[in-house]
Amino acid sequence: MITKNINLKTLNNLTDTKSVLELFHTCLCGQSWGFGSQILGCVRKQDYDDAKKLVRQEMGDEYLICMEDVYTKVIEMGRGLYLEDKYSGDKEYFNLETMKEMILNVNLVRLINILNESNYDSIDTDCVLQELIYGEVVFG
Repeated sequence: MITKNINLKTLNNLTDTKSVLELFHTCLCGQSWGFGSQILGCVRKQDYDDAKKLVRQEMGDEYLICMEDVYTKVIEMGRGLYLEDKYSGDKEYFNLETMKEMILNVNLVRLINILNESNYDSIDTDCVLQELIYGEVVFG
């Protein structure tokens, strides 16, 4: 499972699967869910359960599984997730291919802060996550 942030070497191949998954995981770990206005979910409940089992198999029984690991595994499996606007109920569905396309919309200053593993905060990760999914910052 992904356990560390990505670094500046990743800029050369930012849209490859491994880089996108690492960026997604890092953003999940450090963001604030649109300051409380978003809910992350799986398109199918079974996908979450299957991903959790795979994380357990890969990491072993002693590993404390977190939701960030499971959601990243769902995406790695080629399945879909959604972000739901808590107030309107609107859902934005996304998958790995969505994020590979949307990564070109990410604010470069925020992205470099995250890739450099320094000087970033939950605002950076929250905004980058939204840009990966929506193509822009919608909440916050």
